[in-house]
Amino acid sequence: MLFETTAQQIQNLSPDQLIALMNRLICAEAIRVGIPLYKAHIPEQITIPDGGEDGRINCSLNAVLQTTYFPSNFIVFQSKAGKITPALVKREIWKKKTGTEQRKAELSEALSAVIKNNGSYILFMSKPLVGKTLVQYENILAGAIREAGGDPSLVHALKIYDANKISVWANTHQGVALWLNEILKGKDYAGFSSYEHWGRLPEVHSSEWVGEETPRFILQGGNLPSGDTGEDTKKVSFVHARELLISHLSEPKSIIRIAGASGIGKTRFAHQLFLGESTVNKICSANIIYCRYCDVAGSTSKCNTRCLTVSVFQKGCIGGFEPQALSWPPI
Repeated sequence: MLFETTAQQIQNLSPDQLIALMNRLICAEAIRVGIPLYKAHIPEQITIPDGGEDGRINCSLNAVLQTTYFPSNFIVFQSKAGKITPALVKREIWKKKTGTEQRKAELSEALSAVIKNNGSYILFMSKPLVGKTLVQYENILAGAIREAGGDPSLVHALKIYDANKISVWANTHQGVALWLNEILKGKDYAGFSSYEHWGRLPEVHSSEWVGEETPRFILQGGNLPSGDTGEDTKKVSFVHARELLISHLSEPKSIIRIAGASGIGKTRFAHQLFLGESTVNKICSANIIYCRYCDVAGSTSKCNTRCLTVSVFQKGCIGGFEPQALSWPPI
């Protein structure tokens, strides 16, 4: 595996970094199983009152959702970095300042919502647990619900995702694994970059993006829609081009090539495709890996096919590693 995370790396994450990792994993997994990202809520501000949750999936599907990491359609995630004890596990699902001699335990708003929706609760923690300890902590969660007057049988699943399970999950999403290695090592990773690091490169960061409505891109190949100018050249605006390209790239093993003169802005164009809310339901930036093909030509076969790889080729094209499907040269 080209990018690999370990349980030790998860242990070293700060509370902010652990929530950021959880955010990326939930988004990447949601896209993998076909859940629109507007049904996933993951704030990255850990100082705001959260009512006992740091992330949520609330998805109404015709079929019951049950995947390796999403056990039900309604899921509450709670993140906990650093040292954690059985007593702290209990308090994660109780309201603040309850479960004392002065005030009996009360379920948090998040756990009450889980019970109401026959949902799942997942404690996402940086501590590694093994064997009986993992089961013990999950039993503590069930006992804490009873202690607060709730019925754990109304919960679809009570799960602990410890450092070991989180590292395995991250390794199923190579873009997330790359990002994690970047923030822990603080440097480029063998010529590959996450979407965030890609955005800090000079050819992207120093080039202001202008003009999204002007028809100035020519379509070639694939199923060509009508242009935005009504002319035979079929010029389209960036907004139109992005909509079509993201729709195309959301399909497995898809590729686009962006052709044009050196310095015209091909790399900037590719980065802009995945920036903003308009792409959120199709492709998550957590799945994106950027590289220069000439730097990583011997490593690309090791990339997990579930990530989207954006590569700059020596001859000025941007694409992936599958046969060409569409070509979008800017003028």
